[in-house]
Amino acid sequence: MKKYLGTKIKQVRESLRLTQEQVSKGTGLSSEFISLLEKGKRYPSLESIEKISNYLNKNISYFFEEETDPFETIMKDKELSNSIKSEFKTFKKYCTEYLNMENILGISLEEAPFYSSLSPEMMAAEERKRLGLGTQPIKNIFTLLELNGLRILRQSLKKSLEIAGAFIYFKAQKAGFALINTNQSYAKQIITAAHEYCHYLKDREFISIIDNEDIFVDEYLPLYPSREKFAHLFSLHFLISEEQITSFIREELHKKERRIENIIMLKRHLELPLEIILKTLLRMKYISLSEYNEYKEQKYLDYEKSLFGYVKAESSPYKKRTKVIPSDRYKTLAVQAFQDKDL
Repeated sequence: MKKYLGTKIKQVRESLRLTQEQVSKGTGLSSEFISLLEKGKRYPSLESIEKISNYLNKNISYFFEEETDPFETIMKDKELSNSIKSEFKTFKKYCTEYLNMENILGISLEEAPFYSSLSPEMMAAEERKRLGLGTQPIKNIFTLLELNGLRILRQSLKKSLEIAGAFIYFKAQKAGFALINTNQSYAKQIITAAHEYCHYLKDREFISIIDNEDIFVDEYLPLYPSREKFAHLFSLHFLISEEQITSFIREELHKKERRIENIIMLKRHLELPLEIILKTLLRMKYISLSEYNEYKEQKYLDYEKSLFGYVKAESSPYKKRTKVIPSDRYKTLAVQAFQDKDL
């Protein structure tokens, strides 16, 4: 129990990017005691663990709860249908194989920082800054997120389930996984990926989060925990820098009427699906709700093709509908494991 308790304290401290000295100063306990505690060589008094819990913003009970496989939580949830549980068996197999390959090869991913107190707008700005994105839109979000600690599986789920994606976190391995439903439009897959990345950055302690497609409908968001609205706002701010949209509109469209041709120009400039562009323009009040609905209903893909000869950034690069699309990193690990004679 001493070793288990110390490990959990160390995990929380490191996730908050705190040093042992900072915890010592914040709790009034010695640095030596904190070090021995994390190594499992000391057992704290109730008063000491209360000080540590308060400083790390956790309930005392959190440090005594046993670690469980996050998929066990899903499989035991009586509110989830058997269809969902059946579909998640593929996701579980993928996560297990992925972690096994990392463990055998001794190759893991460095975790992204844990955010706890910023607004979705500020958090998106901080993360974009950390990643060195500047004002540029994100062109390959699946690879970007994977390289920053969120392992991704794109899987075709039954349409009747109406699931956008899911987030799973293995505390012991400090490993996050996101499931992206490829039965959605490519635009929604991109938004879902950014949405699950927010859960990874901010909601790791929840372990398992399943997101319905309703997260894209503003009217339904209030029905869900506040973390869903937070993640939705984060995703839009993270995907597109408002500065770039403002600059483009000021330099390219300042003398023109807002027409679908101009929106298509912006879409091609940002190389993101129109659905994401329209949501951002509506949020920034560059277009009204009526204009948003009007543009969304227009057959702009045919129009864009007639103007430019081809459609840009609207559909998945995968031509065939496949059940499972593993990440490039997963495939790289699989090749390395296959080539290693000792494995």
